[in-house]
Amino acid sequence: ELLTASVPLFKASKFFLNPEMSLADCAMAPIIWRLESLDVPLPKDGKVIEDYGNRIFRNPGFIRSLTDQEKKLRSVPV
Repeated sequence: ELLTASVPLFKASKFFLNPEMSLADCAMAPIIWRLESLDVPLPKDGKVIEDYGNRIFRNPGFIRSLTDQEKKLRSVPV
């Protein structure tokens, strides 16, 4: 329900309410990274959140920050 309510916030800009990556994105990235492994479904219009996550997940800094265990949770998007 909270994910559904937050969809407009993810549509507002390339990153979370900002054209550039910020601390807010760094805080949300690990949560979004884990959603799939926790079987938390995205809302029907959740493609926006998935696309947002993928923009962050492609960031070399994000990839370097992952532990070996976190890397096993899902694959890094290309």
